[in-house]
Amino acid sequence: MKKLSVLTGAALLTTLVIGSMAFAWHWTWWDGFHGTYEMVASGICNHSTDGWLDKNGALNGPSPPWTPVAGSKIWAANATIQATVNFKRNGKGSLKGINYISLLPGGQPVDGIKDFQVSQGPVETDFTYEITNDGEITITTTGGTIMNGMITRDWNVINLVNANQILNLTGTPYKSYAIQNLVRILVRTSD
Repeated sequence: MKKLSVLTGAALLTTLVIGSMAFAWHWTWWDGFHGTYEMVASGICNHSTDGWLDKNGALNGPSPPWTPVAGSKIWAANATIQATVNFKRNGKGSLKGINYISLLPGGQPVDGIKDFQVSQGPVETDFTYEITNDGEITITTTGGTIMNGMITRDWNVINLVNANQILNLTGTPYKSYAIQNLVRILVRTSD
């Protein structure tokens, strides 16, 4: 009887120790997430040379709806981006590709072309990312663009949106503050 009590106690202790270790080690389906993806993005940007007032009157504030600052030159631009996106296992990554853009009449002169133009240029950025247990992914670029979306459990497809955020493009050829609304679809091509 004494041996049975010792064996039962040892079995119970082993179960408790292993169970607590399993509880402490929390595995998620995205642990070790990484890969190379091909991305296409499409959307529109609204530009204002002097910025935007949010619903509370704050200059370039976070609360839509926005109205352009009085006296600003305003215009819209269609954008399409094709890029390769690399996700590393450490929550960091990089994007490199081409931005195809159509500035509609009223746009700031870019590269000596006034008003309307259709052009393309390189786009490249580093970013950080976080994934929740539900598969929601948030990407923040070094330039401050925030993209939100979902990743499939097999890691093969990521859908992202960056919408209703004001980007400071005053240091670029566009010389404006832009509200960007883009949809991005990423398809995994390799590990």
